[in-house]
Order: sequence, then structure tokens, then C-alpha cells
Amino acid sequence: MNRQLILFIYTISGITYHSLWDLNTKTCIFETSDLCDNPEDAIIGRDLIDGYDIKYYIDLGMRYRSRGYEYVNIQEVYIPQDCEDLDRYMKNYIETYGTKI
Repeated sequence: MNRQLILFIYTISGITYHSLWDLNTKTCIFETSDLCDNPEDAIIGRDLIDGYDIKYYIDLGMRYRSRGYEYVNIQEVYIPQDCEDLDRYMKNYIETYGTKI
């Protein structure tokens, strides 16, 4: 059995963002972006991943495994740059296409 995730990729003002969503729970697992605009944010625990984040993702993987999942499939979706409501776009995409992945 495979767990299905969607990685939404979008750019705003030259900064690239990634938003990883779980199709089963329809929730965002992780979001990240380039730090080139604000390099002062590039510190552990602020915008860079830290040990607590790593522990969370290990625990998440173990929960998936304990529920019988053997693989995680990730579909990349590039959001058009003219999108005005990112959150609505992602949720609508999951509702519309999530069951077909």
C-alpha cells in the first residue's frame, strides 16, 4: 500500500515555495521557501529545519509504516504564477484530483 502526497511548487516575487500535503488527511505536512530574500532567517529553529522537525518526520514515517504503508508517492504540482489564492488552489486541487492519483 502506498501513501499519496502532493508537493505544490509556486513562486512569488522570485522566491520559490514548496508545500507538501497529505491526500488522506488533506492537511499540509511541511512548507518551505528560499531564504535569499531574508538570509537572517536562515537559522536553526527559525526557518531552517531543526532536530524537532526531524523527529516529527521520523515519527510520521513510522506511523505510516505501522498502518501498513510501504511507500510514499509524491506528485509534484506547479501552481501558475498568476494564481491569486494559493490556499484555495491547493485545496481545490486536492478535492478535484486527489482521488485520481
